[in-house]
Amino acid sequence: MKYDFAKVCDRTRTDCVKWDAAPAIFGRKDVIPMWVADMDFPVAPPIVEALKKRIGHEFYGYTLPGGAVIDSVVERMKRKFNWKIERDWVVLTPGVVPALHAAVKALTHPGDEIILQEPVYFPFFSAVTSNGCRISNNELKFTTGVTKWTMPASKTNSVNSPARSPPPTGSKASFSATPTTR
Repeated sequence: MKYDFAKVCDRTRTDCVKWDAAPAIFGRKDVIPMWVADMDFPVAPPIVEALKKRIGHEFYGYTLPGGAVIDSVVERMKRKFNWKIERDWVVLTPGVVPALHAAVKALTHPGDEIILQEPVYFPFFSAVTSNGCRISNNELKFTTGVTKWTMPASKTNSVNSPARSPPPTGSKASFSATPTTR
């Protein structure tokens, strides 16, 4: 399927958070929002067709995700990352932002410090502060030709992709983690 990613689409005045709420979010009008998940091109035709098919069902009550959804997550983790996960490890959420809040609540207590590594998706900040935790900003530092993160001591560290791999330096990063329990 060919897709025209060069076509310019004006999304202003469409009740789009990315463009229409940018002045309220950033406090100024002269910003260019660099969203990752809210792209400025139409949804691919196969997705539109799948939605049209589902709309034809005519019943819009609460639905279950179905076993195929969980199975596809388990299979993808094995195929893409060679990581065998159990079906009951998969927790479905309505979106990234609710998942951020759920993770903070599950892994921390009010007053805990959480490391954020800017640049980071802006809802990470409110996920930390609205759950009573404190932000420790761990900025990239450029010293004598080397860009590095110096990891302060903290109970929880958020690693945000695409900042994670590769970091904005263009170099490859490696990470190790110790499992955290609440």
